[in-house]
Amino acid sequence: RGPIRGGTALQAILPRPVGGPPVKKQWMTQSQRAHRPDGSRTLAGPIRSLMLNRTLRNTLELAVSPHGRGGLSGRYREVVAAHLAETAAARAAGHVPEVSVFWDQKNMPCFRSGHWRSARDSLQRIFEFIGGIIDHPITRIEAVEYTIEDRESDLSGIQSWPTIMSLLRQLGGVVHRVWPPVTDADDEVVCERIKGFLDERARGGPDKVLALMSGDSGFVPLVEAAQSEGVLTVMFTDQGIIRYFPPGADFSVAVQYPLWWKSPNDMDIRHVLLDARSVALLPDEEILPEHGTVRYNKGVLALQGGRAEELDRRKLHSWLKDTDPGYGHVSSAKHDGSWVRPGQRLNDTLTASLRRALARNGTE
Repeated sequence: RGPIRGGTALQAILPRPVGGPPVKKQWMTQSQRAHRPDGSRTLAGPIRSLMLNRTLRNTLELAVSPHGRGGLSGRYREVVAAHLAETAAARAAGHVPEVSVFWDQKNMPCFRSGHWRSARDSLQRIFEFIGGIIDHPITRIEAVEYTIEDRESDLSGIQSWPTIMSLLRQLGGVVHRVWPPVTDADDEVVCERIKGFLDERARGGPDKVLALMSGDSGFVPLVEAAQSEGVLTVMFTDQGIIRYFPPGADFSVAVQYPLWWKSPNDMDIRHVLLDARSVALLPDEEILPEHGTVRYNKGVLALQGGRAEELDRRKLHSWLKDTDPGYGHVSSAKHDGSWVRPGQRLNDTLTASLRRALARNGTE
């Protein structure tokens, strides 16, 4: 398939996994699980994770710097240093790849509305925070929702609050629909979209950064396959760890980042991101001396795409075809038992059932 574009330590191209991640197994206690030797489930790469320093680029530059504390050594340092040199040369030439974010919202429900901020503004600041860490403009965000409705709903029906996916649509994200809510239905769509992202690049499309927001380790084989094809991949997990996969390499670098939605004790990051009075995500030209040290960058959010690009992977029963096309709910007039599914004796009434029973035994 030819050489890998943008790769540093070129390795063999890994095959992409078929389908989605493995179906999650039922929770088991530690004594019921199969024994795994220590380190057998650890991804290849440096054992010690790095601490985030505003952006991933700054963090890695300090990790390979001979004048600082470092953090990377051996071949890890050599490969990452060569990758950073290529990235710096591309930036000097005016080439800054765009970022496509794939959000596995079921496994990483990282949304939290902030104090004195609207829900939409809070969601926008969260993705600006993610874009600031990657230090590349985010031009696409894709997610999956479980819904039976044919059209998008502006309200969730609970206290008239907008749903998260409706907010993402308002920002310009692409939200795909699946039904019924089974274990891996949304994961399969995420994998399908990531493979489409890789196929577009393989056909000669522009180089882009692949960002995955998910706490599901089942995506790792696909992410490693993308890395082997020369794609810079960043995986945000729900454990406070970012896995940075240098393109063309055979390892990843772990970077710790703050969780603004999970830790009840880490109120500082929530204040920094979601408080309306916070000045943390100001652009560099607006930072004043009285603002103090700014620890986080404000990323560029210029989303492209729309409703026309959303996938419909819903699998509905035939009896739902006669429903309200707007919301997909069964009309209240259909609940009296006069309407049954073809070939099945369901949605029946007790009176009609007794009449048939009397007809069968000849007593009527």
